[in-house]
Amino acid sequence: MNPAPGGARRPSPTARALLGVVGFYSRAVSPALPPRCRFHPTCSAYAAEAVAVHGAGRGSRLVLIRLLKCAPWHPGGVDLVPPAAVVRGTGGAARSSSSGARPCGALSDDPGREATVPATCRTPQEESSVV
Repeated sequence: MNPAPGGARRPSPTARALLGVVGFYSRAVSPALPPRCRFHPTCSAYAAEAVAVHGAGRGSRLVLIRLLKCAPWHPGGVDLVPPAAVVRGTGGAARSSSSGARPCGALSDDPGREATVPATCRTPQEESSVV
């Protein structure tokens, strides 16, 4: 990938093309189909994030593995994109698929609010028992 102004990385032309295909699918094709994804995030959201974080090559490999998991014998559940490896000398941190979310150990900042585990930290079994 090529560095862009401001230190952000710009996706390669191949990655941009793949992101365009995933965007088209999620806007034009997916709404016409009944929802049946057994994973969170959905496969198209996973694909977009995997290609954006890891590039066309590794992102495509991660997406293929995820699509192969989409079978009746797999239980599904939460399947997040693995963080990007930190390249030495860049000083950057690895991105996680729950960017902007609190870490699993962090609870509410509001002292009057009851301390609860964030939804991104709950297992599928805990999530199904939430009322």
